[in-house]
Amino acid sequence: MNQTKKRTHLEFAVLPAGTAQKKLKQRINTSLLTRK
Repeated sequence: MNQTKKRTHLEFAVLPAGTAQKKLKQRINTSLLTRK
């Protein structure tokens, strides 16, 4: 059971980071578009 708990914790820790990266990429893309 400990392994599954650790796995879920890792997933929850990784998911928010992934969404943050996507948001950052979108923000960079929008900034580049506005510069043009």
